Amino acid sequence: MLNEWRVDRAEGQCVPCGMNSIRYLGEEVAEARDVFLSLQPGFDAWAQPNPKYGVLLSRWNPAKQVYEVLGYKDSAGSFFLKV
Repeated sequence: MLNEWRVDRAEGQCVPCGMNSIRYLGEEVAEARDVFLSLQPGFDAWAQPNPKYGVLLSRWNPAKQVYEVLGYKDSAGSFFLKV
């Protein structure tokens, strides 16, 4: 099984395929939420300023075999969090 919770820096609201974007990967929702809330949008996967990048919080859905986005924030002020 994959790790249940994931936090990434990403351009857009799709979970990236690569590993460079990952800021948290694990089983604890509280830790994932804390990392998500602590990260500032506007930085790319290498922590370089890029206003196109936001922060994603996602959870593995074993039935669909994909990570589903449950939280997103970007430098334009968009924000949602479902956990």
